[in-house]
Parts: sequence; structure tokens; C-alpha cells
Amino acid sequence: MQITASALIAACFALALGCGGAPSAAPASPAPVASEAPAPSASAAPVASAAPAPAALRATWAEAQGTPEQVAYMKAKVMPAMAKVFQDHEPKEFADFSCKTCHGPNREAPQKFLPKLKISTPDAFAKLAKAKPEDVKFMHEVVEPAMAKAMGDQPFDMKTMKGFGCKGCHAIE
Repeated sequence: MQITASALIAACFALALGCGGAPSAAPASPAPVASEAPAPSASAAPVASAAPAPAALRATWAEAQGTPEQVAYMKAKVMPAMAKVFQDHEPKEFADFSCKTCHGPNREAPQKFLPKLKISTPDAFAKLAKAKPEDVKFMHEVVEPAMAKAMGDQPFDMKTMKGFGCKGCHAIE
């Protein structure tokens, strides 16, 4: 599948670091219906679970400690949110949205895989906005806020120079 430059630019915000390829855990069996399970007796001791409880996800990406937590965070919070964003925008192009969309086949940091943005000056940004207005609008108005929310951050603020923005996924020249 040929990925267009605009779609690749759009994909930059989809995943920012740490998406892994480990298979998801098998879904838990549904709880038995009340009529199926026998009522516990008053003298019955509680039964300990054979499997340990899964670790709770951190509230934000920044709090995720190490690759296993980062992978879990990406799978639980970032992938579902960003797959929807990109599939709603370009259903055919992003039908197979995955870690590779932003990290490439070698699971690189997105800054190494996605196109470098030449926006380090106001004039350079204006040039990009003029050349690709729909892409810039989509990234700024849809992708950036959705990715910031998925990461547990605020969208980039030009006044404070803080928050999640282009540099979260792209190298900037």
C-alpha cells in the first residue's frame, strides 16, 4: 500500500514512543450468570485467584516506567484513540492502523521513522501551512488534541511552549 505524504504526516501523531508488538492478553471469560453459579455457603472460605491481578495503567504516558508499561499504555490508551482518528479521516489508507504506522517495521522512535518537519521558524511553518493546508489543519485541530489526551497531556501551547505537539512524533528541522 502506497502511503501518501499527507497521510504519513498525519500518522506522525498517532503513536509517540513505546508501541510494542507483543500479543494482547486473552480476554477474560465472562462472569457466570447468577442462575449458573451456586450460592456460596456461609462457612465457605474465599477462593484465591490463581493469576495475579494485572498492574494498573499509569494515568499518563510520562508516568509509564519502562518498556512493558509503555507498551501496555500504548495498547490500552493510544492505539484505540488514534486508530479511530486516522481511520475516520482516511478509512482505506489506515484500515490496517498498527504500531508500524508510526514506528515502522523496525519499531523505531517515530522521530526516526516519520518525515522530518521543516518548521523550526515561523516562515517555515507558514510555508508548510500554505503548501498543505488541509493536512496542517487536520493535525492541529484533530490529531494533536487527540494524541495529547491519549498521552495524558495538554496540546502544545505556543505561549508557554509546553504540551504535546509536533515534536512528540516528528523530528523538527
